[in-house]
Formats: sequence, structure tokens, C-alpha cells
Amino acid sequence: NMQMGWVDAGFRFLIGDYTDDGVGDDANSWGVDGERGCLWHKGRLGTWRTLSPGQTASCAATISADGQASFLFGIDGVWDDEPVFQGMQPDSYVYPAVTGDIDATFRFNADDLRFAP
Repeated sequence: NMQMGWVDAGFRFLIGDYTDDGVGDDANSWGVDGERGCLWHKGRLGTWRTLSPGQTASCAATISADGQASFLFGIDGVWDDEPVFQGMQPDSYVYPAVTGDIDATFRFNADDLRFAP
């Protein structure tokens, strides 16, 4: 299952070995799972929306001057009313990440984005 979201400097990808761990399974990542309709941080955390094939999943982050982060997610331009993760303290920096067996296109350039937060 695809888990999408944000990871920080302490997150460790396992390359070449199979694992059930993905974005949100540890303390250094925050994610959503649109297939199972749930949130992930330090393991399964709560419910979220479900994602159908062909839909666009989006994630956005804000980081305050004191280093607290909030993470927001959307499907086809319909964003969560409030960030699903707020007041998080990431280790040093965050970057977007996806784990799972997926066929997807990733867009990071603002000119290529279909849906703005």
C-alpha cells in the first residue's frame, strides 16, 4: 500500500529488502494511506480519506520560525480543512516521500502543479 507524506533527517529507507514499514511507521515520518484510508505516524494513527486510481494526491508543509511543522493533504484539489498533523518537531529538515509499490508521476515544480494548497 502506498503511504505518502513527509519524512525528516532521522527517517531511514530500506533499499533492496522487503519491509512493511513505510512513511509514517516511525517517529521520523508523517503520512496518509489513501488505499486503507488512514493516517500514519509512529504506526497507524487514525482515519483519512480513500483514494481511487487516477486521482491526484497532494501534500503540503508549513514550518514555523521555531521549527514546528504542520502537514496538509488533499485529493484532486480538495484539501483537508486543517492540517492532519500539527505542532510536529521534525529532526533538522523534512522532504516529501512515498513508500509502496506504485505507478505514479511526481510533480515538485510549482509551474507543474495541478492543485494549489
